[in-house]
Amino acid sequence: MIDVLYRRVSPGQAVVINGDVPTRKRGDIVARFQTDPNIRVFIGNVTAAGTGITLTSASCTAFAQLPWLPGKVLQAQDRVYRIGQDKEVEQVFLVLPGS
Repeated sequence: MIDVLYRRVSPGQAVVINGDVPTRKRGDIVARFQTDPNIRVFIGNVTAAGTGITLTSASCTAFAQLPWLPGKVLQAQDRVYRIGQDKEVEQVFLVLPGS
């Protein structure tokens, strides 16, 4: 799903953190999202990007795949609701009937 989403975003406008991204590189990716105005989309796996990062540059979160544990979603949502957040944040859950 992450690869599909990434391919749908205009080149140079998204960053990705998933299980394939080494931990040592994740901070640089987050910093790029936070500071580069050209990066408009952060695509992350809830497990790899759901804790320990700050994404206050975001004003919307969208969840395309939900984990079994609701607490993991709450943790991921909290990445946007951190000290320094000065925007309203929209939460979107992309759920299809019967899924």
